[in-house]
Amino acid sequence: MKEFDPEATLRGRIEVLGDDPLAKIALPCGTCDQGSFEDATKEPEGFCRDSDCPGIHQEITVLEAQIRVVKQLRATQESRAQELHLLQVEFNQQHKGLIESLCKTRNDCAQAESCLRDMTLKAYSLDPSSKKPAKGVSIIIRKSLKYDAAKVKDWALKTNPAFLTLEEGGFVAYALTLMKSKQAIPGLDPAVIEVVEKPHATIAKEL
Repeated sequence: MKEFDPEATLRGRIEVLGDDPLAKIALPCGTCDQGSFEDATKEPEGFCRDSDCPGIHQEITVLEAQIRVVKQLRATQESRAQELHLLQVEFNQQHKGLIESLCKTRNDCAQAESCLRDMTLKAYSLDPSSKKPAKGVSIIIRKSLKYDAAKVKDWALKTNPAFLTLEEGGFVAYALTLMKSKQAIPGLDPAVIEVVEKPHATIAKEL
């Protein structure tokens, strides 16, 4: 067996097989000239299968090989990203009219939907008994809580300190849950809080 040459070992060599950048790589051993194949997508197990070959250089060589694999993959990624960008620019230029028409249609549709929601709310206000004024639109009632923050804080300090560390939504959820089941909030004056109901119009996905 020939004498170990560290420079030859550290130089290494990567041969990408075929067009696939994730193909296996060939790592020639600088000591015994026996190359082995490792999957570049997995952690290498070593690069020489000769049991008589000193292995002290293997980790460094495999590490450098993997660095080159990453370098090549990054370059390929950048190249393909640039290629895609150029194609997108070309597509946008070729279909400029279509893209502008789509943007305008989106804006028109958003305005029309906003108008439809307003009309639905108006129809509901004239007849609150029906939450479906017409086919394709409906009304949902969302509840929120209006309360005196200072008095609620004072209540929390005295009876439920846990709410001092919660976000506002924690207390609101707690209060709405109790009030939904017509239960009083222990230790809190009912006059401090008020449930506010507000109708919201929704539009069906398929009209």
